[in-house]
Amino acid sequence: MNNSSPCVSIIVPVYGVEKYIGQCARNIFGQTYKNLEIIFVNDCTPDHSMDILRDIMGKYPDRKKQCKIIDLPQNKGLGNARAVGLQNASGKYVLQIDSDDYPDICMIEKMTNLAEQENADIAVCDYYEAYPNTLIKKTVNYKTNPDDCMIGVLNGTLLSYVWNKLIRRDLYTENSIYPEAGLDMREDMHVMYRLMYFAKKIAYLPEPLYYYRRDIPGSYTHKRMSPTAQHSAEMLLQYMDYFFKEQNITKTSTLQAAAHLKAYLKAEIILCGDISRMNKCGLYDNVPLPDIMSHPTGSRILKAASWCYYRHLRPLTSMIRSLRKIIKE
Repeated sequence: MNNSSPCVSIIVPVYGVEKYIGQCARNIFGQTYKNLEIIFVNDCTPDHSMDILRDIMGKYPDRKKQCKIIDLPQNKGLGNARAVGLQNASGKYVLQIDSDDYPDICMIEKMTNLAEQENADIAVCDYYEAYPNTLIKKTVNYKTNPDDCMIGVLNGTLLSYVWNKLIRRDLYTENSIYPEAGLDMREDMHVMYRLMYFAKKIAYLPEPLYYYRRDIPGSYTHKRMSPTAQHSAEMLLQYMDYFFKEQNITKTSTLQAAAHLKAYLKAEIILCGDISRMNKCGLYDNVPLPDIMSHPTGSRILKAASWCYYRHLRPLTSMIRSLRKIIKE
């Protein structure tokens, strides 16, 4: 490795991506930035993803020397795979890449240069939504003040994805911020608002350097709320409450943003989740109507259903089911 520049650890969980891992790996190995540590975490993928990856790796002998492959003994989901990758990383910076997406070949070089020049804990870039026949540029308009970023991540005005953010590894390690096993949806949110809380400086590069696939049947973003998704949302709610108490966060704007997120998550579960399970859980009580209605994201139907539920009109189960049918149509 070239020790004249900081090492960047790229972490790539691998599961069920044999159609996409080729392009992801080639764009990682083709990076213009040389000083890399590349960690592939095999989460017991049932397909040929690892065979394809090893075949491509053999065509990049210099990059192969920089690679680690970690074969997990059992599948525990995306959160656990990312955590294992972080625990085995040694670079100054970390970039998490989803194995069904792919980075621009200049991404690491441009993001590292920005982070070094600005002495930033987190460097953020724009991205493309990649469809089969078109690319749509997405401008994230990220703030550079960490407090504003934390509030934006919580209230939904800023994206919490980790894959368009180069992050100092010690921001994770010194503050014990790791993804949680079992939290496999919104796991980005779980780490990102905490990273923003501890960050001292954030830099933003208004250039799309990551390709986020939106053409993948069955990907997390295309699923309705499954039991796994509901469990993840409930875990996120509990972890947020614990973190805010642990850090004794009292800033009004931050508390309001967190209240909005919690109200939105609860409303989503109420409309799309297991209602019988919700009624047994104390997470769903005492959410003020203004927090539900003022959340900047979410449909009017979602907010209306939330309003009805939080007025304690629990016999509205049939109405909620009807609303689900309307949404499906």
